[in-house]
Amino acid sequence: MLALTNLQQSEISSVKRIDLEKFVGYPFWLEVNTLNHPRPLFWHSLDEEGLTTKSAFLEATGFSLEILVPEEELARLPSEILEITNLIPAKSCQILQAILISSASTELALSNPILFMLLVISAEKNNLSEEGFKKLVIEKRTEILNYLGLPAKPSIVKTLARTDLSFDYSTDLEVIHQVLSDPQFLSLIPHIKQPCIQHFHFIKRYRARLTTNLLNLITPNTSKKEANHLLVITHDCWRMGMQLNQLNAASSLAELDALHDRLVTRYNLLDAEQQEVFYLRQYGAFPKPPLPGNEVICPLTCWADLILEGRKMKHCVSSYHNRISEGQIFIYKVHASVRLTLALNSRENGWVLGEIRGVANSNPSKEDLELIHEWYFDVTKQKKPKSRLRAWLNR
Repeated sequence: MLALTNLQQSEISSVKRIDLEKFVGYPFWLEVNTLNHPRPLFWHSLDEEGLTTKSAFLEATGFSLEILVPEEELARLPSEILEITNLIPAKSCQILQAILISSASTELALSNPILFMLLVISAEKNNLSEEGFKKLVIEKRTEILNYLGLPAKPSIVKTLARTDLSFDYSTDLEVIHQVLSDPQFLSLIPHIKQPCIQHFHFIKRYRARLTTNLLNLITPNTSKKEANHLLVITHDCWRMGMQLNQLNAASSLAELDALHDRLVTRYNLLDAEQQEVFYLRQYGAFPKPPLPGNEVICPLTCWADLILEGRKMKHCVSSYHNRISEGQIFIYKVHASVRLTLALNSRENGWVLGEIRGVANSNPSKEDLELIHEWYFDVTKQKKPKSRLRAWLNR
């Protein structure tokens, strides 16, 4: 029998075997290189006749990292590496394998985690080889951006290195990639004080003039709900004639809210008859409702109704006149436990519930939301999802 070298003995002791017979119904094993192996987390599968499959670099096994790697091995990893590995649980095996594949890869992961993860996701998608990955991580950071199809700008490298490491979904990385291709954003990113994922989600959805001051109203502590509120009221303010100096004077979300309220008051003091005549000349007759109402939820029927709704409810619904005329939005009056205004938004698959607000943009009660949802699913003949109200509240 041939004697094994020290390296061979080390490699054999650094392989974990997982018995899969109970899952597939016949003798079948998965052997995974542990973190001590020179090529960590590569794997191969075997049956009674021998080798069946051998993994490529970044090829997933279908098992979680906790199943593949002993707990004591994970515990020995530096906390910084564990933090990066756990940012996207669905990709933890691939991320950890890429971190440990070379010292240069580890350095990139620790110094610029988001750039590193963007590279890992792209390398997996493009079936980049182990050697190809090792060559890329020793290149200039701007060359990595070039490989990712992004502008090779040092400012992007620096911004990614400063961006807060908080993710909810792996799709957050896709949003980052999309936004980094936006020229409007690129000119502003060096001036964002505390970049975070909420900035990227905001910019992806924002369709108006971006300013540094506006972006700096978002911080790593800004919730999704607050970022969405910022998006809505900023668009509202622009529609009501906000000036750039007014936007730049707002140093907090509360100050922007106050500006919004002042603009609403001014907007609703405009001459109602002149507004109605203008809308009729500009757009013609008021659109027909996309969904039938009832005794509680009543569609607006004319431009005068829209103007009156804004004045009565002390919000800016009448500033949506252009979007209403284009069939993007439709407005309903709601006579629930309190008076509400409901917006429906047009989507490719039909009309969906949009904003629901009370007087002065107050929030509706859960009971009133439930009533509106009951109406919506009844008139659209849709099946009611089990957690529809909770999902809507957490948007």
